[in-house]
Amino acid sequence: MGVANAEKLFKYSNQRAKVAIIKGENRRKNVFDALVAIDDQILPGLKKRKYVLIKPNGSDPSRALISTQADTVRGIMDYLAPRFKGQVVVAECCGTAAKTATSQFGWDKIFAEHKAFNMQFDVPNEDANRYELLYGIDYDMHPVPIRLGARFVDPDAFVISSAVLKTHNMVVATMTIKNMVLERP
Repeated sequence: MGVANAEKLFKYSNQRAKVAIIKGENRRKNVFDALVAIDDQILPGLKKRKYVLIKPNGSDPSRALISTQADTVRGIMDYLAPRFKGQVVVAECCGTAAKTATSQFGWDKIFAEHKAFNMQFDVPNEDANRYELLYGIDYDMHPVPIRLGARFVDPDAFVISSAVLKTHNMVVATMTIKNMVLERP
């Protein structure tokens, strides 16, 4: 993609990002409350988009601690319900078959609960013809091509990454960045 193309896709700002930290026992309510706390940051962008893309982290249903829980997505949907009337797409790049992942993570039940949003599940990196190619580095500091599903950089999408904060074996901590960026071709 190169720097010139990256600058077209991402707008840089000198403003500091606002972050909401919520403490509580109910994940769904915590997610909702966190989004409400930064509502003024979300609404302007949300109004300019045709659809919302929620990017959970569901690489392995047998490892629940590293995966986005269904109540996280429910909290996001609770926030969106009175604020957005377009389509919502849940997009994942997991190695698990899409139907298996949606069922095992409980995301399919959320689709049934929110039919008004015409929710769907998508696996952007399965479409070999629709991706942006970026470069990262491997363990030996060699350039490695990284494929990013085109849907993740679609200017019509308002993207919400709902990953779990975590560490990484190669770069120590990716927090949530790897949820959106790394998928090798």
